[in-house]
Amino acid sequence: MYDPEFSNVYAKMLEDSDSLSTSEMLQINNRLLSVTDLFYRECYLVRRGVFPDCEAMIRAYIPVFFGNEYAQKWWKVSKSNLSLPEWIDQEISRLDPETEMRTIESIRQN
Repeated sequence: MYDPEFSNVYAKMLEDSDSLSTSEMLQINNRLLSVTDLFYRECYLVRRGVFPDCEAMIRAYIPVFFGNEYAQKWWKVSKSNLSLPEWIDQEISRLDPETEMRTIESIRQN
């Protein structure tokens, strides 16, 4: 669902995460928790053999949600409380914190 208020908060996170209010940080944290819940579900489906391509979906979404500085900091703090496969941590750790902004800029230019 499209939420224009959250879109503004998300854009602020990408452009200047140091200026986020506590309320805005909570909104972003909740979104990142939702993403990790999605990762849990997809990993479960892979383990159960229900939908083996779920790993590809997770790999596609990692740069979208974790290709920015704020989300990478969030991940470093939160990952010890999450029991997701090690390869997810490796994928996030390899990302450049500017990945998401470069993607947005490339879309804008095309």
